[in-house]
Amino acid sequence: MSASKFEKACADYAEARLAVKKATLRIGAYFDECTRANDDSRVNRKGGQYSHVSQVLEWEVDDYGNESTYTAAERAEVLAECPGCQKAWQAIQDRREWRKKFGIAKRRITLFGNQILAARDD
Repeated sequence: MSASKFEKACADYAEARLAVKKATLRIGAYFDECTRANDDSRVNRKGGQYSHVSQVLEWEVDDYGNESTYTAAERAEVLAECPGCQKAWQAIQDRREWRKKFGIAKRRITLFGNQILAARDD
């Protein structure tokens, strides 16, 4: 049995939604493995747990207002200090890709819905 384009879009939507949810849960679990997890003396910008990941996502502003961030090599060096944060970083990247797929699936379903509504109006 061949699935229609609409059924495929719905399946892609469900798959991506579930993958984003699972990745988010994995990220939280990996952050619990962080070697800084028990250090309550520092928090990240959002008020959460300060980790190696939050460290590499920070940026600094110099006296001239220029922002600087970690290079890929510097980021890899900091993340290498903590296996949990390395896994969390990879899960964050995976979730980013799944969110893109989720957005594409949502747009496809909306497009199909708009086509059906337009056909009704005719």
